[in-house]
Amino acid sequence: MRLTANEVFPKGNRRFKSSRLRVAEFRIAIIGAGPAGYFAAQALQSAELDGKTFAIDMIEKLPTPWGLVRSGVAPDHPKIKSVSKVFEKIATQEGFR
Repeated sequence: MRLTANEVFPKGNRRFKSSRLRVAEFRIAIIGAGPAGYFAAQALQSAELDGKTFAIDMIEKLPTPWGLVRSGVAPDHPKIKSVSKVFEKIATQEGFR
C-alpha cells in the first residue's frame, strides 16, 4: 500500500525543524495469530530498516496463538512445530504486542 505525503505527514508537519531525518511511524493491526499473521509481522519488522517503524498489534479470538501449528500438527512432527521458536522471537521484538 502506498501512502501520500498528506497521509504520512499531516499538513503543517512537512517541514523539518531540525537537520535530522524524520522516521515514518505506522500503527498496524494484524488479525489472526496463526502462521500468516506472524510472518506478516516479521515482514513489517524487517521493513523497519528502510526508515519506517511499525507498532504492531496482533489480535486473536482464540485463547492460544499460532493457529494450526499449535493444534493441528501431530506431536510426531517436531521439525514443523519448531517454527514456534521463530514466532516467539517475532513476538519479543520491540513494538509488538
